[in-house]
Amino acid sequence: MKKLYLIYILFSAVILSSCEDNLLDGVTSVPTDPAVVPATAGSADFTNYVAIGNSLTAGYMDGALYTRGQSNSFPVQLSSSMAEIDGTGAPSGTFNQPDINSENGYFGMAGSVILGRLKLNSSSLPEPLIPGEIPTVYTGDKTELNNFGVPGILLGQLVSPETGNPNSALYNPLYARFATQPGVSTILGDALSTLPSFFTLWIGGNDVLGYAISGATNEAIFTDPATFEYLYSLVLQSILATGAKGVVANIPNITDVPFFNTIGYNFLSLDSATAAQLNAGYAEFNGGIQLYNSTPGLPESQQRPTVSFQEGANAFLIEDEDLPDLTAFGIPSIRQMTADEMVGMTVPQDSISTWLMNGEGIPDEYILTSIEIEEINQRVIDLNTIIANLVTSLGGDNVGLVDINSIFQNFASSGITRYYDVTVDATLAPPFGLFSLDGVHPNSRGSAFVANQFIDVINSKFNSTLPYVELEAVPINDFPPTN
Repeated sequence: MKKLYLIYILFSAVILSSCEDNLLDGVTSVPTDPAVVPATAGSADFTNYVAIGNSLTAGYMDGALYTRGQSNSFPVQLSSSMAEIDGTGAPSGTFNQPDINSENGYFGMAGSVILGRLKLNSSSLPEPLIPGEIPTVYTGDKTELNNFGVPGILLGQLVSPETGNPNSALYNPLYARFATQPGVSTILGDALSTLPSFFTLWIGGNDVLGYAISGATNEAIFTDPATFEYLYSLVLQSILATGAKGVVANIPNITDVPFFNTIGYNFLSLDSATAAQLNAGYAEFNGGIQLYNSTPGLPESQQRPTVSFQEGANAFLIEDEDLPDLTAFGIPSIRQMTADEMVGMTVPQDSISTWLMNGEGIPDEYILTSIEIEEINQRVIDLNTIIANLVTSLGGDNVGLVDINSIFQNFASSGITRYYDVTVDATLAPPFGLFSLDGVHPNSRGSAFVANQFIDVINSKFNSTLPYVELEAVPINDFPPTN
């Protein structure tokens, strides 16, 4: 069964009320809600709001697309704010989505067993709910949809008919289930055929995220800046050609999400006997490294580190393909992690000890090295620069930019925060965490937080007065069972 392991989250049965004052000593505080004013559209027209994007737009959370996440997607919550407008320009109050009609969702398969969304078990670890439900074809009116968020898509899949073609490598069943003509229509084409008066566009995260989650092993899903600029320009120009106004969001820094920040680099805990056993077992490896490092004239940059273990916390042993290759001499390309490197949440705990005892490191697919992190962060900077430049050059007065990257970086570095009288943080632990149990996507309350960032930009750009979504009215992650 596919599980998420090594997630060291501390919960308390009394965290909700009696200890809150102590927990909040010295935390960052956001001012209380501004004075309530009548909701107005300003220079925007919200009569037909259409959302375009990936899983963040679809309401995907807890590793699945399921009813609760979908019904609390940020576009749904943003639309509820728009619906507060009285008179001319008010939306119908209905925001149509390709409803999944699944309480459990679909996380994956374990043999013949269908795995559903993630849930917390009694040890406070995320694990799939059983049974899950394989998504079915959407049978509603596809021409009346407002949400065109499709989990897992790259930017280019917005404009490719292959996204709905089951015989294509680009096929995405979560689009095909509501495509007007699977294999012929495109996500963007279907969205624009509804003639939006206002739009949100949040796309591009998977052009970096997929590569990062693969441990930087799959270059095919790491979109280069030139390709990204061409495609993003095509998408934005196509939307603006309809006359719609809207806002776009940029790409959050992938390495700030809990998926890469929940498991510490030194979460390998050893007793003294095991540490001594490992040091003896790796003595020959260390001897070979020391012999290599003594090579006359060898630059310091080409030398390799030895490994050592001690009682208590230790750095994980990992594979590193960027090390000088000594496999011809029987020396594997392994080393211990450094403090600036990251472990993905999906690393299988029960394999780590086996790898360690066999002289193997955690495979590259579960790790981001410092070199890989620098590469990924630079790509986020490059793509966000492209987005900002295109919003300026193409959007003018018709498009606002939600700098979700800066917003999230500030939020992630703040720890526990008071956000308009609600306590939140950038983790997946209830009751404060705004991330769902997959460590990548926001939970329902996190989507409300995102909706409010869009509202800030909409109100500023279009002189609107949309009200904020009340975070405390939106669900958090479920607490684990006590039995």
